[in-house]
Amino acid sequence: MSRITIILFITIIISGCSSLKRTGKIFNKEEAELVYEEDIAKLNISNFDFDIDKAEIEIISNNNKQILLANLKYRKEGSYLISIRIKAGFEVARLYLTKDTILINDKIKRKIYSASPGWLNDKYGISMDALPIIFGDYIEAKNINNPVLKCTNGFIEKNEKIINKDIRYRIDCEYRKVSRAKLGEISKEESVLFYYENFKNQENYIFPGKIEIQDTYKSLIIRINIEKINFTDLENVYFIPGKNYEEVILK
Repeated sequence: MSRITIILFITIIISGCSSLKRTGKIFNKEEAELVYEEDIAKLNISNFDFDIDKAEIEIISNNNKQILLANLKYRKEGSYLISIRIKAGFEVARLYLTKDTILINDKIKRKIYSASPGWLNDKYGISMDALPIIFGDYIEAKNINNPVLKCTNGFIEKNEKIINKDIRYRIDCEYRKVSRAKLGEISKEESVLFYYENFKNQENYIFPGKIEIQDTYKSLIIRINIEKINFTDLENVYFIPGKNYEEVILK
């Protein structure tokens, strides 16, 4: 893969519009002593189809900075179509991820890469089920032992486990949204930190306008500014393989 494709693929897997308003309180702070876990999960934007029409991605690695543009089409059955462009507008890569397959068009080297979702977990240690954490969604365990969570000083600290990864959430009780998350393994020092800010409320869909991802092991920082997002009038998602591209199977 080209260097840009690799960087952006790592960005996706590790990992405001003027019409939007800053979100107000979801409920009164005095009423937030106890919160139902399912009420937090109901606010996940991955419960719905949406398109991120424009996002700016800043990548800082080894004192080098790069800015790229992206758009993303997400469908709630678990499919993602991601287009990556340089600031001049040229598309350098297109990624298609589903529960069954991963496809990547590398337009620089004219190659199409394919893999199974298991490759994603084996290679980078993150499953398809955990990807919505990038949007600030709360991914709860399959079996909920305690459906009621207690707020302390306005926040909930909650540990979960997704396959072989531990997730430590900090949830803002006012908004019932994740404000910080830590993804990693308890037995290892390296981890990925997620910070969510500038929450927006668009037609009762609540999402962070700014996302920062810090990979403590690779000294990598990724900042994502969501400039435009759409929840209505969405088209079907199609992936068109590059014509006459060399096919490469990732194992």
